[in-house]
Amino acid sequence: MPTLYSHTLDISYKASICSKAFVFSFVTGVLTFLPPLFIAYRSQGFWQRIDSYQEQPEILFKQDCMFLLQTSNRTNLGWSTFKLFNRFLESGIRIPLIKTKENDWNRDGKLDNIDLQITFPLLPKEEILNFEAFLFFDVKLHKLPSVQFEGLIHLTSNLIDSKTKGIFYVGDFNLIQKEPLRHRGRDSRYNKPYLVDPISFSPDNYDFHRILRTYQTRNLTMSSFSRAGHTI
Repeated sequence: MPTLYSHTLDISYKASICSKAFVFSFVTGVLTFLPPLFIAYRSQGFWQRIDSYQEQPEILFKQDCMFLLQTSNRTNLGWSTFKLFNRFLESGIRIPLIKTKENDWNRDGKLDNIDLQITFPLLPKEEILNFEAFLFFDVKLHKLPSVQFEGLIHLTSNLIDSKTKGIFYVGDFNLIQKEPLRHRGRDSRYNKPYLVDPISFSPDNYDFHRILRTYQTRNLTMSSFSRAGHTI
């Protein structure tokens, strides 16, 4: 049969702000939107397994170093901030003059450049053929996981000419990561004296080859992509 007349029934319910109905409606609306956003922010995305980000590490020179110089008559000279290493050198100790200048060009509180000058006192007859240096740094990451570890820079130069008065290195520090880090928490596995134990009396503790092998097995390492040259 045809409809001759119809009328829609519109019913509205109103409540004051202080009523229980309004509070329940407001809390329900907030819980509908805020928890999913909070969970997505804290979990770095839904069902995300691996992600990458960039961060400039905080690098500080620990003022710990080891130097070894080999002369033309195959004697070893050197010096270190580790007293037991100096004991093994015996008469070959040459205490250098070390000047360090750290620069923060963009004033963000992180080291951008380090200028390290090392001068060894040598006798007139001492001719250096090989030079090796270990420099130790404190490296920190803060953005997602809190990571702190001991970094190592290995510098070497072979077959130095008799007319050479010095060696210079120009390069960049690079952080090398082999495996993904945890997305949060604190990681201080490598912030212990695994490389050089300052209280160990064993000569193997100061073996440069052992130190490098141990260092390269770690997940996080720091290396220097540098260019070396000689001053005459």
